[in-house]
Amino acid sequence: MDNTAPVAGAVVVVVAGDRAFGGATTDATGTVSIAVPPGDYQVRVTVCPGAMGLPPATDAHVDSGSTVPVRLECDTGIR
Repeated sequence: MDNTAPVAGAVVVVVAGDRAFGGATTDATGTVSIAVPPGDYQVRVTVCPGAMGLPPATDAHVDSGSTVPVRLECDTGIR
């Protein structure tokens, strides 16, 4: 059983090393799109409304002209 639901208002950032390449806030569907140049990144949630904690960062490799889906889940404790 999937107990997940989209979270609006979560802040997502894309970083490489100590440099931020972009950030945005999720919409009502829990979706965000952040354009970055090709490279290796970590995708992080820095704010997640109603969450007990933040999910771990997720690694993402971006090739030129590609779109890379990343799924991050904030745990609200609701079961």
